Amino acid sequence: GGVSHHPRRSSRMRFCADKRELILVLAWVATVVLFTISVLHLCFSLPSVNPIEPIGLREMDSLFHTQTLTQKKRDPKRGIKVGGQHEFGTSSPSNASWRPSRDWINGCVKEFTDGPKQHLVRPFPVGWPDYALGDCIKMCHKCADSSECQKDPEGIKCLTWTSRHDTFADFYDKRFCQSIPQGGSLKIGGNFSVVDAMLELGDERGYQAPEEDEVVVHLRLGDIIELSSDAVDHMLLLGGDPAHNRNFKNGIKSIGEYLDTLESTSLNKVRIRGGSHKFKYYRNSCVYSMCLKQAIEEAGYEVTMVLNGVSPDEDFYYGARARHLIVSVGGYSRLMGQMVERHGGTVHGRQFVKRKKSD
Repeated sequence: GGVSHHPRRSSRMRFCADKRELILVLAWVATVVLFTISVLHLCFSLPSVNPIEPIGLREMDSLFHTQTLTQKKRDPKRGIKVGGQHEFGTSSPSNASWRPSRDWINGCVKEFTDGPKQHLVRPFPVGWPDYALGDCIKMCHKCADSSECQKDPEGIKCLTWTSRHDTFADFYDKRFCQSIPQGGSLKIGGNFSVVDAMLELGDERGYQAPEEDEVVVHLRLGDIIELSSDAVDHMLLLGGDPAHNRNFKNGIKSIGEYLDTLESTSLNKVRIRGGSHKFKYYRNSCVYSMCLKQAIEEAGYEVTMVLNGVSPDEDFYYGARARHLIVSVGGYSRLMGQMVERHGGTVHGRQFVKRKKSD
């Protein structure tokens, strides 16, 4: 005889099978929904980066720019990790205590020497080669060095000197140096009353001055960096000895020293100015300045940088008219600091005092 099937048992089995299928479908739908929500959350939570606005000379627009900073998470070996978008005001950024590790500095130097950014390391656009405004103000006999040298066909010797008219050096020479009685020493200088008048000339010409809540960082680049016995990564980590004057041992400031000084100002807008008056001195100077800029950005500051983007006169005016200034080694930078303090501003951090001989 055949086996009879109980109709109620068969119906219950079909119901259970349908229920299992429904649970599997619902679980699959829930998984898809959760995945979609996660993707949308990730997309909308990513920080936004404002477009880069180039400043300075057109050929250097990939090197010097203004950018609203967005910090991304970093590998612990490369320094502290932070997240979110910084809002800039008049107080120190929340990440101002960040300092770069040795790995961070080595990585930055590598990016610019043999990495993806090495194409940015190129000569500064030196508009006025050999122009020595700082030397002219310090010592009148140096004002001739701020004239235009007309060289022989082989480019070795100066045949004649043509004065650069309407420059600050020309103004200082005519207003002060040429008034020195015949037979008087031309190695004197530093007439700040004439320098005041020189800055007033800059006012009349409409030269740009920094805002009161901005910290100006002046960088003395060129020969003192290139001819130093210290490697650029050593300078960035520990500081270095400038090539031009042995009296200023460790006069090249490290990233850590700059960040310590900036944190003490309680301000967060940083304006870097600097350059070289020689075309051939640029490789280590570029790497040093660009890694310094990246580190200051990493610490959360709003940073702009212009290197040889304007005339030396405009650079001097910009630094001397600052309310907050960080100087570098060298007489040109020191004069900026003296003028800032003369007009009620503040020079932050380490300063360099002339000792045995002019720097």
